[in-house]
Amino acid sequence: MRKWEPEHIAFVAIFVNRPNVRNRQISDQLRNKFPGILFTKAQLKGLRYRQQKHAADGYSPFQSTMKLLDERDVLYKVLWSADDPDKPEGFMSTDDVSKEQWALCPWVQMYDNTYKTNNKGLALF
Repeated sequence: MRKWEPEHIAFVAIFVNRPNVRNRQISDQLRNKFPGILFTKAQLKGLRYRQQKHAADGYSPFQSTMKLLDERDVLYKVLWSADDPDKPEGFMSTDDVSKEQWALCPWVQMYDNTYKTNNKGLALF
């Protein structure tokens, strides 16, 4: 196929906000809905990439997350790299309910469950 038809583009656009749907599943549905359609995996991947980039207004996934949290007034903190000030190294966000709970109960301890270990030596999960 040299160029996507408008109905094919519209069908793939249904999945623009569903990144967990794999290209293989979309290609199967495309071939079922439009028998005789010919396209490569790279063409479908490129079409989805262009549609997702257009839907995000050119922002990266991290930038889109920050923008969404700003719009919803959610508290978040970004740890930026010391070497490259444009590279994020860590991200933490919380909602208002948790913020209120931390204000009421500051003695509650935080447990980091990274790699299923923590600073107290307790096995979580």
